Amino acid sequence: MKRRAALITILLLLLLGGVALAGPYGPPQPEGTDEQVSLGVGYFYNATEWKPDGGNFGNVSTRQNQAYLQASFPGSSFSESGAAFFRLGGADFDDGQGFKDGYKPFGTVGVKDVWFDEHDLPFQLGTILQVSYCPGYKADQTFLPGSPVSAKIKSIWDVSLGVAAQKSVFEKIRLYAGPQVFYGRAKVERIVPGAVESATFQEKRLFGGFGGAMISLRRGLMLTVEGQYRSGVSGGISASYSF
Repeated sequence: MKRRAALITILLLLLLGGVALAGPYGPPQPEGTDEQVSLGVGYFYNATEWKPDGGNFGNVSTRQNQAYLQASFPGSSFSESGAAFFRLGGADFDDGQGFKDGYKPFGTVGVKDVWFDEHDLPFQLGTILQVSYCPGYKADQTFLPGSPVSAKIKSIWDVSLGVAAQKSVFEKIRLYAGPQVFYGRAKVERIVPGAVESATFQEKRLFGGFGGAMISLRRGLMLTVEGQYRSGVSGGISASYSF
């Protein structure tokens, strides 16, 4: 019953269509065993292209550097093999057109599940669902003398779902890859002398892919490297310890 409900949820989300913020997925199998809590630290470079819903705004290509701490707890999931995770960190912002801001806090909550193991398929198949939020950014720029422009990006959020196949090789390496779908929004406000303009932005693409490898360095210590493509190429690295 759980598998059927999960597959229906996946199909519905894939039919939906985001401002990217969520960061890496990792493999669907939790880092530790069924009773182990995992703590980790990571870095993710996020490259996306946004499009507005109208107004005097054009598409922008954004870049973010994300640094974060993560905690993962087994048993708090939809399937028998899964975990809930929480991520807290900071991310900067650069739209490539002169508007930049430093690191601001963001948070992510998510859950990962393995729905089919290697008794059912030649590989494990699972999902990673995550929701992220950032209060926003503010930047000022002067393009012409005496004509300052301020930009505010408010309440950035997104929901993303990754569906991944996972295979263990050489005993200590988990390879994983699959499609992803995402949806999210950000309110952008631009203040110029005598006028205020606003628009809602979302990511240019709604679908993408991801893949990576989790490597066991020693008992309980894991290193994960992941790459993604949404509307730009992104990637990062993280380390976790399970106990």
